[in-house]
Amino acid sequence: PMGLGERSIVHCSVCRVIFHHPPPSNQELNNYYSKHSFRYNDDLQNDMAAKQSTVLLKALEVANLCIDDFSVIGIGSGKGHLAKHLAIYNPKSYTAFEPDKESFLESQRSNKVRYKNDFLEPNKLKELPSGCYLFIMCHVIEHFSEPIKFLEEIKKCHPGSLIYIEI
Repeated sequence: PMGLGERSIVHCSVCRVIFHHPPPSNQELNNYYSKHSFRYNDDLQNDMAAKQSTVLLKALEVANLCIDDFSVIGIGSGKGHLAKHLAIYNPKSYTAFEPDKESFLESQRSNKVRYKNDFLEPNKLKELPSGCYLFIMCHVIEHFSEPIKFLEEIKKCHPGSLIYIEI
């Protein structure tokens, strides 16, 4: 299924999640996504990013928080459209991770965003300086081989940080 080798489709009766088992490795996922085009045109991406930034900023406001209280880590940032929209609100810092070379090379550069052509593995989270982060994952968590482990590692390595997930 999906070019990721032999997998079974499993439906958990407890949490009701449907998933592939065994999960693909990070290497299998990187190989799979590097062979396909999963890109929308820039106008659509920019429009989506404008809406996503409005929703995210409103969610922070409702929680009596402000983006400038956080260092932002964008995971799976694509061409950087959302990073560009959020960077104007002056977070402490903004680092955007994008493993896809083509998207990384086409990223919308902003002098307020540090772009990395890399996959942020759970073991790399402890390499980030200590601090309060806002982790942003839009349409990416479902591509992780072990999403729960990744989220648990964020909680363990950076307590008090926020995680914004859009699926």
